[in-house]
Parts: sequence; C-alpha cells; structure tokens
Amino acid sequence: MQSIGGAPGPKHRPRTVGAHGPQKPTAELPRMLSAGRRDTAGRGPTRSWARVLGSLIKLTLLMAVITVAGLGVLGKLPAKVTEPLSRLDQTVIRTGLGITHVAVTGNKKASLDEIYAAIGLDKPKSFLTFDTRAARARIERLAWVKRARMIHILPDMLAVEITERQPHAVWQRRGMLFLMDREGRVLEPVAPDSYVHLPMFVGEGAAEAAPELLAALSKHRSIERRLAAMVRVATRRWTLKLKDGMTVHLPAGKAPEALAQLAGLHARKAILDRALDAIDLRVPGQVVVRLQGEDAVHRRRAHALRLRTSARSGNGA
Repeated sequence: MQSIGGAPGPKHRPRTVGAHGPQKPTAELPRMLSAGRRDTAGRGPTRSWARVLGSLIKLTLLMAVITVAGLGVLGKLPAKVTEPLSRLDQTVIRTGLGITHVAVTGNKKASLDEIYAAIGLDKPKSFLTFDTRAARARIERLAWVKRARMIHILPDMLAVEITERQPHAVWQRRGMLFLMDREGRVLEPVAPDSYVHLPMFVGEGAAEAAPELLAALSKHRSIERRLAAMVRVATRRWTLKLKDGMTVHLPAGKAPEALAQLAGLHARKAILDRALDAIDLRVPGQVVVRLQGEDAVHRRRAHALRLRTSARSGNGA
C-alpha cells in the first residue's frame, strides 16, 4: 500500500486529515463492549447494560451514517435537514468514527498531492457528510486516473484505489507533443525523443477522433503494425503515414470501411508490400495508387523521421 505523506518504505503512515497531529486509530465499539463485560463483576449490571446499550446505539448510528453516505443524497437535502446532520457529523467524529486518515494505492503517474486535493478533506469529516461520489468524480478528472474506488475502513480511514490510464500514442499539435491513451485522453506533454515506439497522431482534432480510428485499426493488424503516424486533415479525414514512408489517404467519415477495403487488398494482393508511394481511397469504389520514383524510398524514410523531430522547431505536420 502506498500512503499519502510520510517517509517512504513499509513503515510510513497514511496521510492525516487536517492540521492536527497524527491520531491513533480508535476501535471504540469493541472497547466499549469489552468494558461492559468488566463492569459486570466490579460495578454492577446497571452500568454494564448502560454501556452495552450505548454501544448498540452507536452501532445503529454508524449504520445510518454509512447508508446515507452510500446513497450520495446529503448534498441534495434542504438546509433544515443538513444543519442538524452537520451537528450530528461532529458528534460522530468525536466518537472516533470520523475520517482522519487517507491512504492511496495504485498510482504511479498520478500525483499524490493532486489526488489528495481532489478528495477534498481539508479537515476531518464523518462518512455522513463526506460525498464519496463527488470525490470519486473529481479524482477521475485527473489526467492519469481512469478509475477511482473509495473504501471505508473503520473506524477512521478512507482508502482510495487508483486505476491509471496507459499510454497508447503521441499527439503532435502546434509544435508540441502530448502523450495520450487509447480513448484519446491527453495525459501529459512529452519530449520529441520520448515514447518513440508509440504511433503518432498529428493535427487539430486528432485526439478527439483517435478512439474511432484506433478501434478500426485494432481489427487490421497488417495495417496497424506498419503505422508511423496518423494525420488529421482539416479536422474531417485521415491520412496514414506508414513506417516505410508510404501514404494512405482515407475518405472523410468512412475510415473503418476504407481500412477494411485496404486490409482486403493487402490480403489478396500484398498491396502494402509493393513499390508504391501513395494509396488513395477517397473516391468510393476506386483505388488510386502512385508508383515510387527513383529516390522515393529515401524521401519517404526521411519524411517519417521528420514527423517526430518537427516539433523541435514548432512546425506541425
């Protein structure tokens, strides 16, 4: 488990909520119940039953707190209801059932400080007034976070399990490079010489349109493994740049169908292995090809290399 705050290593503690010092986790219910049994011999049955009754009341209160928090309706209640609940919240915290520690696991790229800020616990709260759904939504808005799971660990800890997004491609836009996942979510800026093994998307609107193209390409490995870059043209269609420098023009709005057509041509005629400079599929029912010139191979390979280095000078492809 990786915890917020503290020194690294297995001995560090979860991050403490609020400005107060670390609090030792309490276990009020077991202690009170056991205290009741001790009082039976020393102080008589009246006090013992009073303690047991108090423990049962506290347990009932705890179940009500968890139920209301799980429904996520506290923020929707009117003020005349939320104000008494806020006072009850303070009472619950004083019994040792407030959220005073937060532990985070599963994060490697996502910042612990950003996660903790998204949780929004600047002071101790009980699970009665802590909005779990809103906190989870804030965490999942962080760039690297795909999913967040919130777990209540009694008596006073909130555990947060993070599932991070995985880099899948690089997006070149306005002379800068950004890492993105398979869903087109932009993760962070990257240097031109980083993640060179990943395919590249180029141009305005490429990140938003990437998921559909990636889903279509995943069905055609013969094309996908050859890709060097996918260029978004006029925010409406794709031009594919293959690793050997060949260019493939896809029609607007029909990229999946064109890719299926191209994969079929390659399966029957090995068209992607031929000495072609370009394949144009923009006209329905037609396949237009341009043969290589004498120095086409060298020009195409040089162009493929420039796709990644053009960001240094601020020029898009």
